[in-house]
Amino acid sequence: MKRILIALFAMAVLAESDVANAETKQVQFEGPVRLKQALNAIEKQGLLADVYWPAVRLVKTDEAAELERKKQNMLLQLAELEAYWRGRRETDKADAALILQGQIKGWQLGQQYWGHISIEQARQNLADNPLLPEGSYSLVLPERPKHIYVYGLVSKPGKYEFYTGKTVANWLNSIEEQSDLLDGHNKNIATVVSVDDEQPANWAYYKQSDTELMPGNILWLGFEPNQLPPKYKSLNDDIRGLLKHFVSDTSVRSATNAPVYQVNAAPTSEWHWSRRDLSPSYNDYGSVGLLQNPTARMMEEGAFALSYTDMDEYLRYTVSLQLLPWLETTAFYTEIPNRLYSSVPDFSGDNIYADKGFDIKARLWNESYWLPEVSLGFRDLAGTGLFDAEYVVANKRFGPVDISLGLGFGRMGTHDDVSNPFCELSKEFCDRETGVGGNGGTLDADRWFTGPMAVFGGLEYQTPWEPLSLKAEYDANDYSTERAGVPIKQDSRWNFGANYQVSDYFDVQLSYERGNTLMFNFSLRTNFSTLNQIKVTPDKVVPTEEKRKESLAEVDWAGMNRTMREQMAFSGARFAAEDDEVTMYGYHFRYRDSEEAYDRAARVMAAELPDSVK
Repeated sequence: MKRILIALFAMAVLAESDVANAETKQVQFEGPVRLKQALNAIEKQGLLADVYWPAVRLVKTDEAAELERKKQNMLLQLAELEAYWRGRRETDKADAALILQGQIKGWQLGQQYWGHISIEQARQNLADNPLLPEGSYSLVLPERPKHIYVYGLVSKPGKYEFYTGKTVANWLNSIEEQSDLLDGHNKNIATVVSVDDEQPANWAYYKQSDTELMPGNILWLGFEPNQLPPKYKSLNDDIRGLLKHFVSDTSVRSATNAPVYQVNAAPTSEWHWSRRDLSPSYNDYGSVGLLQNPTARMMEEGAFALSYTDMDEYLRYTVSLQLLPWLETTAFYTEIPNRLYSSVPDFSGDNIYADKGFDIKARLWNESYWLPEVSLGFRDLAGTGLFDAEYVVANKRFGPVDISLGLGFGRMGTHDDVSNPFCELSKEFCDRETGVGGNGGTLDADRWFTGPMAVFGGLEYQTPWEPLSLKAEYDANDYSTERAGVPIKQDSRWNFGANYQVSDYFDVQLSYERGNTLMFNFSLRTNFSTLNQIKVTPDKVVPTEEKRKESLAEVDWAGMNRTMREQMAFSGARFAAEDDEVTMYGYHFRYRDSEEAYDRAARVMAAELPDSVK
């Protein structure tokens, strides 16, 4: 028979650092036992009164040697890294590695196969009711925490007094105000670590997550990956792996009951930019951008939009698809009201000229702490060349303000601000062929990046009111080469506009451009990657003690088969019962996801079969 021993650390009023001195009680089980059964037995003895379950940990004590080996190996790596940096006279980084060693030495770790434990979850969710392997365990029951832990490259690691409503960025910025973060820390991402989860959170000045901390959470701030030598690239991941088995902090400061550190108590404002949706919007040309100008930004993969823009001389209809995370594609159809279909009036009649084409934009690299996001784009790539242009554009975000700067060629280079650098390589790049490129449908690569070049840029400001963003841009087109049928006058290179997100699927934009023209557009959008078909599914069966049969002879096998079909889990189910085992034979009924079908089937069986079935 398997023997399972659970030692209870009665810590309702004790500090976590006193685990070794806490009074313990033992509960022993002979034979296989599930977590739910063990917890129920413990609860009947009155040992789980007033337990704060989110902080409970089930530690397998007879597997401590392997975890201790990993801990010692980590300390050895950090000692080597410290020596490496001291040898290179990078004293600040070496000191950071030394401080991190001291933190890890104070961690009491325990092998934890299961995360947050809940009797209610263990009763209702099979995934939370595992069969305990043979061995010895400790059920650690700490007091309800009033703090968070902060570890990593901080000069004062350990407990910090908890304040509600603070995001990860808010916490780290508050800590940095009181004690500088150590040299080499990750300026972009911190991680909220728990036994069963790791939640990365952006906290940089240009990108912040709205992830909040809960009492008892561990906030880990590791090394900047590019600061670590190649030999230690996995260091951050390895330390986070140790933290998943964290039980308490046995450092001298904690053991002597020194007060926890305090930071700025102010929560993150609901109007702070990290709480806002900073997703980009579409420009007059139906691609991600400002007004006339594109930006380096991209939508999420699978984003799809239908747009219409009234630009006075042009009426533009577009279909945009974010085909890949780094590739935006746009097809357009443009009507030109002031120009007839043909130069021969008798042939055109009342038909106005129309043009169709294709735009494409590819991201060259993502934004980082120091570098901007950069994209390369082509307009009217395989069209008639009426709107053809090439450009390189970079974007850098500073909180709610996203700034772009680019260089344009073709239609986007007619202001001729700067000399074309490719002209120095070959005279073929000095001049651009004028006129419309035939009937379209071909790639006129010999026109790319030729002729004059101009600077363009601008900014988009996400206002505290989430639906509204404001835009301002500097145009690179002087409109001297337009074929709109009427002259287009530009009184100013500055354009201004506002984008209002009416709903998650509908944007409206109003702008004043060229110093003399009011323009309007709207976009209908969705995302194919996240779009789901609406399906009506029955609620999952909740196993309860009242419905469960006393013996296999009382089980309604035909009824259980019907319930399997009602749950859309399995069809044609047949059951074979022998002693304490029941085997079901059947085939999938509806769900492609096998885990969903298994979960529903297991719930049906758990609700009907007696406790004797293991």
